[in-house]
Amino acid sequence: MKAIFSRRHTIAGSAALVAGSVWPGILAAQAGTGFDPPDGPMLLSRRLVREMRGGARLVVTREWDVRFAPLGKGYRLDGTQRSVSVDAPAALEPLAEFERVRRGDGKFPILLNTNGGFLGGTSIEDNALLRQAIDKARSMMAAGDKSRDTERNAFLAALRQSAARFVSRWPDDLFFPARLSHVASRELAMPNGANGSIDIAFEAGLALAGNCMDHAKRTITTRVADTARTSIESWKLHTP
Repeated sequence: MKAIFSRRHTIAGSAALVAGSVWPGILAAQAGTGFDPPDGPMLLSRRLVREMRGGARLVVTREWDVRFAPLGKGYRLDGTQRSVSVDAPAALEPLAEFERVRRGDGKFPILLNTNGGFLGGTSIEDNALLRQAIDKARSMMAAGDKSRDTERNAFLAALRQSAARFVSRWPDDLFFPARLSHVASRELAMPNGANGSIDIAFEAGLALAGNCMDHAKRTITTRVADTARTSIESWKLHTP
């Protein structure tokens, strides 16, 4: 394990979309030493911004004191929540209070393989996850009101509920991304002829030594006809 890093850099990447598929993004700098996390105490933060109905936003920021430790051929990441802050309008106060009192330590300890990936992670590509989300949304809509007037709203609500599953699941390769920039997009064909899509965009930067995540961001956007809603997650790993 390398000494704790104090400087950061971003490696730019790009991705292109063609008919709902993804061209390979820029590969992470894994040709050198590979994943080699810092060996001292670190601070991990995650900021979630969710757009709610009526344009309201729920912003939840959590910080954990974390530490990587070698374990077998991989690593163990232990973490304890240090702080949580929630910003939300008065109408969302019950949800905001729930987030304030909820402990965010349930993800720890996290077991990582030698490449920094989550042990037990599915490693499913974003496009496969998109297909799952859309299929789930369609099945949810099929169980509800099928009238033309409510069809769009029912599908949009189901799609957003399904997309929320992404937000609760961290990327399997968060701490050493295989690609530093990529986008997945899926177009939706709705029975009433409206257009829709769900998009997942991910970008990250490595620490100066190029062997561990420094910061990352994932943006999930759902669109149906003229409505859209976005959730943005941002992670940062740095010295306390």
